[in-house]
This record gives sequence, structure tokens and C-alpha cells, in this order.
Amino acid sequence: MGYDAPSPALAGSERAHPLAVVLVAVAGVVAAGVFGAVVVRFAGADSRAADRLTGPPPAQVAAAPTSPSPSPSPSPASPSPAAVADECLVGPWRVAEQRELVALPDLGTVEVTLTGVGPAVTYRADGTGVIEYGEATSYAATVDGRDALITVAGTVTFEFGAADGVTAATEARSDATFTVTPDGAEPGAPADWPASLTEWSYECGPSDLALTGPDAQREVLTRGE
Repeated sequence: MGYDAPSPALAGSERAHPLAVVLVAVAGVVAAGVFGAVVVRFAGADSRAADRLTGPPPAQVAAAPTSPSPSPSPSPASPSPAAVADECLVGPWRVAEQRELVALPDLGTVEVTLTGVGPAVTYRADGTGVIEYGEATSYAATVDGRDALITVAGTVTFEFGAADGVTAATEARSDATFTVTPDGAEPGAPADWPASLTEWSYECGPSDLALTGPDAQREVLTRGE
């Protein structure tokens, strides 16, 4: 079988016309430009929408200047202890004479008079003191109309003030006990000896101290143990 060559008329129809090629190219450029504008427009709209959602970027706030911390003020020095008692009271004493009214539990107010050696009393310059009755300090008394012997043992501690010749205990704690022995009877059970807050006028001598209280109460103390 032999080869048939195309006819001149068909060959001419298959070639693209030069003007058509130009029109196609121009159309492509225009389409690209329109598409690009659309893309840019949508991108700009998206950017503005994002700005509306997130808001403008936060403004920069300048950090406040830090002021230096003040140095701690030094604590004031503690004052040195000052004497709170009259110097003439300060020191150890021994009660030589004593007549005192004592409110005894279950017995009422009883007048007691020292017999024998009295208790040791110490006044300190810081306003504290102690009365030491030892194992037995004896007082004569009248209890329920009968003569009796009251025996006191133990100690009483106290705080006191003194001014213008008057002294009084402001706080007192008794660790002392007493027993009552009526004349011709057996001693009673021990009971708590009260601590007195009686206010006393006082006079100091070179070696003695006289205390005077209400209702003719009186004590005389001699300096030393």
C-alpha cells in the first residue's frame, strides 16, 4: 500500500492564525491580572479581619522605676536596768518584831504576834523580794476564842513599789503553809498561808527598818541574815 500526501487545502487549515495567537496571549495576561487583584483584595480583607479580631498590638508600657528599699532602722538599745526601790530598803533583813492581821482560810482575820525567831526578808533593787519562813516560824494567836500557836513554813515571793516612805507589794505568790495548834490540842491539817498586799509606811535606820500598817500593825526588821 502506498503513502497518500495531505492535500494543500487541509494543510493550510491546520496552521494557527497569527492574530489568534496574539489574542490568546492577551487574554491570558488579563486573566492573570484580574486573579492577582482578587487574591490581593482577599488577602487584604483577611488581614483587616484579623486586625479586628485580635485588636491593635499592645502599647509598650514603660517599667516604673524601682526605688531602693529603705535600710532597716537600727533597734534602739535596751535601757539599762534602773533601780525601782528605795536604796534604804534594799538588802537582807530579819524580822525581829511582828504584829499583823492575816486573813486565814476558814478562820477569818486573825491577829498574829511573832514568837521566837522571825522570817528572813530580802528586798531587791529590781523591785522583787522574798520572805523565807524556813521550816517553822511561830506566831501566837487567838482562834475561835482559844489561844493557839500558828506555825508557818515555806516562802512568799513578791514584787513591790516604794515612794515617799510608803511601800506595798503589787504582786505576791505564796508557797508557804501553816498549821494551827489550839492550846492543849493536836495540830490541825496544813493549809495555804496567804500572801499579803498590805500597804506599809516605813522608816529606815542605820541597821533597822520599821514598818507600820493599818490597825496598829507593826514590824521591826534588823539588817542582815
